[in-house]
Amino acid sequence: MKCKKILRFYFNAGALNKSLDNILLNYACGGAERGVESCVCKMFDVIEAKRELGGLWGYLNGVFEKFAAKDIAVLRFYGLSRTGVSRLPEKCRLEIKRLTARFCRRLGGLQSYRVALKLVETYYCLL
Repeated sequence: MKCKKILRFYFNAGALNKSLDNILLNYACGGAERGVESCVCKMFDVIEAKRELGGLWGYLNGVFEKFAAKDIAVLRFYGLSRTGVSRLPEKCRLEIKRLTARFCRRLGGLQSYRVALKLVETYYCLL
């Protein structure tokens, strides 16, 4: 998974959590017309997804604890940007590249969150 997707997930985790809560509420309120059993199964899947994504967010939060506030602000700008960095000034581009490389090097234990990374791909449209 690309580093920018991981950054976007980390900085938009609150919005994703709210969206998943809305999905849960939708299943809970519409259970009578869709079938209670199928809605409960879907609710369980969403709750499991929230648990997995929470674990990934906790891991990333531990990685971000080692960064200075200024560095986190630069990574936030890059992660939430909708375009590339090619139009930015050279100094900004190099700073983003340096911090992104440093961030990616610290993601050594990310492979243990394979399920959560697949979920980030699944719910990426909500970010």
